Amino acid sequence: MGYASKRPGKKKRSLPTRTVGVLLSVDQLYNRFMTMVLENIHHDMLELQYHVMVLIDPMNSATAALAW
Repeated sequence: MGYASKRPGKKKRSLPTRTVGVLLSVDQLYNRFMTMVLENIHHDMLELQYHVMVLIDPMNSATAALAW
C-alpha cells in the first residue's frame, strides 16, 4: 500500500482510555447479586470518571454447555 511513517522508530504516546472492562457470562445477567455488583462498579467508576464496558461471554454459560 506504500504507507510509511513520517517518524520511523518514534513511539506514539497513547493516552489512557479510563475504561474498565467487566466480563460476564450470559447466565450472570439474570443473577440479582451480579447485577448489584455491576451497578456498584458502575457507580464507583463514574465517581472516578472511568467508563465501564460490559462484555458478554456466551461460551461460559449453561446453555452454551448444552449446545456442545
